[in-house]
Amino acid sequence: MFTQQIDVQEYQQQGYLTAAAIFSPHQLEELRRESDRLVALCYSDLPRYEPRIQWEKDYLAPEQTKGMERVIRKL
Repeated sequence: MFTQQIDVQEYQQQGYLTAAAIFSPHQLEELRRESDRLVALCYSDLPRYEPRIQWEKDYLAPEQTKGMERVIRKL
């Protein structure tokens, strides 16, 4: 179970908390590979998968969409 001491005073002063990493570098690499695999799968058959994709650009202001054309928000 993940537990971390919360510094209430720091939160009250800063307005946010930071947390220690919960994934190891190896786990992050595995997650990146799987993410890349899923994105490639979606792009390999857009007619099939596009109705199931939420694009990040659809949730951004127009001035924030540059470079976000292929960023998937949610599958």
